[in-house]
Amino acid sequence: MAFHEKQAPSLRESCVTDVNDNPLLVHWYNKMMPDMTWKEKVDRLPILVSRDGETQLLGIRQLASRTGHDQAIAVVSILKDMNIIKNAKAMCVGTTAANNGVIQEPVFS
Repeated sequence: MAFHEKQAPSLRESCVTDVNDNPLLVHWYNKMMPDMTWKEKVDRLPILVSRDGETQLLGIRQLASRTGHDQAIAVVSILKDMNIIKNAKAMCVGTTAANNGVIQEPVFS
């Protein structure tokens, strides 16, 4: 079993137990980043939560496209995986209008 597979449950548990019923601000911003080979760039979505002046990185998901729909799926899935979706009370999306509504679909519809 890989190191990250061993560590993921304890990291997930610490995030969940630290949250309790506190409200969370969820924020993300899609970025073009190098892939594992550093030969191509891929769409990545860092997803973070903030509360009480502290910010925690939940994960960085790879996106199939830059649409608001794909971003929404990635954000909701990580919040569900971490069992903190009920704590998400506000969201901050750092992206352009071309990616989230004026031309494409809204991030959350």
